[in-house]
Amino acid sequence: MKRRYRHPPILEAVCEIHFELESPFTSEQIALLESVWKPLYFSTQTNEEKGVQFQIGINGVEVTNQTNGKRLVARSEDGTRLAQLSNKFLAVNQLKPYPGWGESFREAIHLRLKDVTDRLPIKGVNEINLRYIDQLDFPQVPLNWTDWFTFNLPAPEAIPSIGGKCQFQFEQELEGGLVAVFRFASIDPVKVDHSSVLLDTTVFWRGNASLEECEDILERVHKPQSIIFDESLTERSRDLFGAYSV
Repeated sequence: MKRRYRHPPILEAVCEIHFELESPFTSEQIALLESVWKPLYFSTQTNEEKGVQFQIGINGVEVTNQTNGKRLVARSEDGTRLAQLSNKFLAVNQLKPYPGWGESFREAIHLRLKDVTDRLPIKGVNEINLRYIDQLDFPQVPLNWTDWFTFNLPAPEAIPSIGGKCQFQFEQELEGGLVAVFRFASIDPVKVDHSSVLLDTTVFWRGNASLEECEDILERVHKPQSIIFDESLTERSRDLFGAYSV
């Protein structure tokens, strides 16, 4: 039995596909996609990708600012759909309202990947990751965690488990060479008389694969996502977000 949700609390879903390349994409190569994406998105712009390098020596910490090339960002008119291309990877974002994996998001990833692979020299892929960020707003203050979640907080019994603030991260290998990173944090409530929690889950595949294998890998990194979310919630939570069986 699979569950779907009429009111999925997804803030954002993002897929990153990291390429195996002879050399990083040049600014000119990245610019080739602007004319392709401009008819599909409301706006496109190219930004500098900047990073910071820390080096520890006998004189302390030295901080060096780095320029990592260009990033093309295409955005829909309502701001809910994005496609991004940097010098090493493609990112496809879907903000709320989330239309569904099979309904729209999976196809968007495939289409944007084809846009890139049809025009730029790519040997294969070495990482695909899929991230879902959920904001769960519960009509309860203080929050009784066990009313809404199937797992216990990592705290001793001497500390009250009702209310409070929580933040933790758990990383674990999954079957098939995947890795899941599960982040869980309480945040300031966005509604009166509510408690708000973020669930942030990323599933990684890393290795070496051909472009033809991307479709299968995407399904593999997606499958644990719905399971992790669903198994985190009690029946009370599932009812709150409109769970139904398919």
